[in-house]
Amino acid sequence: MGTQRSVKVAVAVDGSENSMHALREAVRLFAASAKEIHIMHAHKSPNEFRTDSLFSWSEWYQRMEHERHAKAQQLLERCTQVVKEEGRKRGLGEGVAVSGVDLKGDPRDVLASHVQSVGADLIVMGTRGMSMLKRMALGSVSTHCVHHAPCPVLIVPLKPENALESLAHKADVTPAATSELEHCRLSEALEG
Repeated sequence: MGTQRSVKVAVAVDGSENSMHALREAVRLFAASAKEIHIMHAHKSPNEFRTDSLFSWSEWYQRMEHERHAKAQQLLERCTQVVKEEGRKRGLGEGVAVSGVDLKGDPRDVLASHVQSVGADLIVMGTRGMSMLKRMALGSVSTHCVHHAPCPVLIVPLKPENALESLAHKADVTPAATSELEHCRLSEALEG
């Protein structure tokens, strides 16, 4: 008798390399025990402008929404394929149930509320690798979800091969920091 799959894992994706890495990690970590991997894509929409001008903002808005929705559906289809392929690599065949949804609204709010409506047991999401200052100024979707989601949130960090380059962009440029970065690159080259 096989093991009972009991966990519903929700994965937030935006199409970035980091979110796709988080999706693959979710499959690697949870596909054998998950009853479903639920893929979520969320976006802010431009406010619909109301004007009496000759140019119809309403038509422009509808066209932009249609194009954005089509791209989101392509992303969800690509993510579904990734889940199926990663599941097959792990010997799970077609046994991984996958669903997806395109959510409209501020990702911080709609992701946290959506997981409650679908009964997810866990959210998995990548990180954009923002500095602390940018997270404070701009707000972080992952940080917001950690504090407001009704279930645990697993934040998958930058892929190791991208981490060094990310540090190079975000690190201070003092001589000591530059020297340490060069030391890391040299160590990485010698190990590789």
